[in-house]
Amino acid sequence: MGRMVKIGTISRILHLQPIPRREYVELCENMLEQAGKAGCDLVLLPEHFDSFGAAELEGTQQNLYLEGTDYSQVRHRIAEPIPGPLTKSLGALAARYRMYVVANYTELDGSKMYNTAVVIDRQGQVAGKYRKTHLCANEKRCFGISAGDELPVFHLDFGVVGIAICMDIYFPEVFRVLTLKGAEMILWPHQTYGPSEETLQIMARSKAIDYHCVLVTSNFASPDYYAPYSPGHAMTGRAMIINHEGLIIAETGHYPGIAMAEIDLDIPKIGKDVAMARRGGIDYLREDMLCFRRPELYGEIVAPVDNRAVMEGRFLD
Repeated sequence: MGRMVKIGTISRILHLQPIPRREYVELCENMLEQAGKAGCDLVLLPEHFDSFGAAELEGTQQNLYLEGTDYSQVRHRIAEPIPGPLTKSLGALAARYRMYVVANYTELDGSKMYNTAVVIDRQGQVAGKYRKTHLCANEKRCFGISAGDELPVFHLDFGVVGIAICMDIYFPEVFRVLTLKGAEMILWPHQTYGPSEETLQIMARSKAIDYHCVLVTSNFASPDYYAPYSPGHAMTGRAMIINHEGLIIAETGHYPGIAMAEIDLDIPKIGKDVAMARRGGIDYLREDMLCFRRPELYGEIVAPVDNRAVMEGRFLD
């Protein structure tokens, strides 16, 4: 038996009517307790787990496509430093159950705000953070969020973990860089809804296949029933754990809850007659395919383009 790790990922409910932010935090803390009691080594929370649908942000999803819409002060009021109150309360749970907690919310750093996923270790301390690098235009334009400039990996006691947030999944370069840095597991907290469900599931599974990693996703779920095109019931849930073969080995379905699975990180991804570099045609795909890369051909991928409008959160048209 290799390096066994038990992963939990949370699909948090989105109530039809806004409720105080603290109630959503407490809801997630209760779910973390459940995961801790079940013996999880790491638990992932969805993007903006603390504030999506909160009363403090009521009305801030309107006019997002109009120039001049500015909700930055509203977002600023719920942003927190790291370390801060949220890392303290989540850290207490992490320490109690000796588990890692990865939580995504708005970070306040001086005068700047970031869409940040923080890693809290088994002792309840901040072990690192990732600031979302590929922002939706409205994050910058309407909410005053700044983009991160690093793609870190985190050396946890069971293995190497990377993080991508929501729209990052559209950029394969992010996942390649993380795996080149040794990531064996990539965490993807997001905030997505009905019309994109199937597309994003395919993308998530393909990332696990292409980069030979475990992919863990976390999202929000609608209440009562599943109807992705019905007003107020757009969130699809489906927090998932996807193994390195692209198979969904645990998920919450279209409902709030916790998906859990135990994974052996030492199980290799085996192929047959793909690279044909080993006797018998047996491929160890993660290791072998990296040897066949030809970076000298990939210059266009990293060639700069004029993306000033994007970085400023403006439209391109």
